[in-house]
Amino acid sequence: MLRRSDIWFLIWVKTIWLADSVIVGKTLGSDALAAVGSTSIIIYFVFCFINGFTGGFGICLGQAFGTKDESEMRKSIAVSIILCIFFTVILTLICGLFSHSFITLMRIPDDISKDAYSYMFVVLIGTGATVFYKMISNILRALGDSKTPLYFLIVSTVLNILLDILFIIPFKMGDAGAAWATILSQFLSALLSLFMGVKKFEILHLHRANFKNQKKAMIRHLKTGFPMGFQMSVMCIGIIVLRHPIVRLFLTKPSHTIYHYSDMYLTVVAL
Repeated sequence: MLRRSDIWFLIWVKTIWLADSVIVGKTLGSDALAAVGSTSIIIYFVFCFINGFTGGFGICLGQAFGTKDESEMRKSIAVSIILCIFFTVILTLICGLFSHSFITLMRIPDDISKDAYSYMFVVLIGTGATVFYKMISNILRALGDSKTPLYFLIVSTVLNILLDILFIIPFKMGDAGAAWATILSQFLSALLSLFMGVKKFEILHLHRANFKNQKKAMIRHLKTGFPMGFQMSVMCIGIIVLRHPIVRLFLTKPSHTIYHYSDMYLTVVAL
């Protein structure tokens, strides 16, 4: 069963994608809109995995918080930071090296593939910002503060819309501008959440000793986080498979029509 925070996160992902689509479609045209829509499921897949494994780390911290064991709490936070850095490096390398392969896998038409690649590449290379934001949010929730992450989730959404308009219209950055808006809005919200968290919770003031002798704690966090990441993203694997027959069904139509219908149908399936 999805947690309330997971539901808010999924709503946020859909909202920023909708904002990107509306602004891109109104300002850059139907082909640019198709480019954004064509890669949305790959980005959604990565975001869901990030949400899942950081949520798993938050569960481990919440268990330590429940026992009032400050030593275990600091250890859990330190392990979460280490593992999030590790996953960020791995995800960034995979996404950076295989972005062109993703475009081929999704059978994106040549007329929109360049814009689709530029949008997806920027978002996936910036997964560190997403990991950073979700790590901070789940740490704060595990410590009993569910309001701060929600407030900054709203801030991130509004900021994303404003940056979309700024980067696409005055700066003329195209689809890549929408991607940069998504990444920067998350990063700034993560910084603000971190600032509020450090100010509110002394437990977040870590020391070098908290990062030592963490093998057992890492294994425990991985056993919780990785299955949750897989659980959150497994639905997207099915959607990726379903997209191919839908795209072929509308193959005689323009690219933007293909991806309009495919996203509409797959969103209904996801719900």
